[in-house]
Amino acid sequence: MTKNLLLFLFLAAGSAGAQPLLFNDGAVIKVSSSEVVYIQGGLGNSVAGSIDNAGTIYLSGDWTNDNASGCLTPAGTVEMNGGAQAIGGAQPTTFNNLVFSGTPGAYKTLNVNASVGGVLSLGASVLDLNTRTLNLTNPASGAV
Repeated sequence: MTKNLLLFLFLAAGSAGAQPLLFNDGAVIKVSSSEVVYIQGGLGNSVAGSIDNAGTIYLSGDWTNDNASGCLTPAGTVEMNGGAQAIGGAQPTTFNNLVFSGTPGAYKTLNVNASVGGVLSLGASVLDLNTRTLNLTNPASGAV
């Protein structure tokens, strides 16, 4: 039995500033249920980009979404595993499962409204809503 592993390692030479290291400028990025994507840095999704995520995306930088559809489908997990990280962009993102890990006590900051339809796992992170709204649509007691 083989397990697919999709591995993206993006290493920046010099200072990357606020620029995401993976920028989706209109493609459909597909992550199947048995696949894992590692992004060493941030992810930016343009107004025309979408991410079909049934697997797991590990992200050490910021999440930025400019697509009005929410950009993510259908049932995967996004794990923000860096230090201080932000969820932002011009449009809200709808996550299925959202996991915060990485540096204990590190702030994960909402710079735009977001939704979680599956499980929200805070781990040892601090979630700063930053006057934004995080909607949890899973009514199960284990949703957080």
